[in-house]
Order: sequence, then structure tokens, then C-alpha cells
Amino acid sequence: MWVGDELVAGGEPEAEPIYGQTYLPRKFKTVVAVPPSNDVDIYAHDLGYIAITDDQGKLCGFNVTVGGGLGMSHNQIDTFPRLADVLGFCTVSKRSTSPKRLC
Repeated sequence: MWVGDELVAGGEPEAEPIYGQTYLPRKFKTVVAVPPSNDVDIYAHDLGYIAITDDQGKLCGFNVTVGGGLGMSHNQIDTFPRLADVLGFCTVSKRSTSPKRLC
């Protein structure tokens, strides 16, 4: 709980007892969008996958977006969430052990 700029109660622990410093105390939101329908706001989540198809509608892969911010801490501007950016493209394969581009 904050009173003005001062934390007077609560807050997060410095380290989680089991996971240590790698613990993510907030939600990590992942979404999938299949154009032309965009039922989710792909750029407002931590991790997003945008399906990419060829002219016949066959799935080629996914554009991967990263953004979010895992929430925010009061009065700390560096923790404000941000819109996602497209990180790259990942292909699909018939077998998960040997990735091959299908398009």
C-alpha cells in the first residue's frame, strides 16, 4: 500500500523462497491470432503469435511478438507495460524434431 510516494505496507519479497531471483510474480499473458480475425489485442500481451498462411490457406508459421511488462509497480515509470514488437518469424514442421518450412 502506498501513501503518496512512500510504500507503507505490502510489496513484493526480494526473492521467492523456491525460485529465488527468477520468480515471475505476475501473470505472463500469451495469445494467438489467426488473421483476418483478431479476437485478441496481440500487441497488448507479453508473448503473441500471429498465424501466417499462404495463398491456399496453408499455415506457414507465426510472427512472434514480445511486449507487455508483467504489470507495473506504483510510481516506477520503468515498470510500465509497453506495446509489443514483432521479434521474428518461426516456421512450422510436420515433426517437432526436424523443423522444415512447409510453404
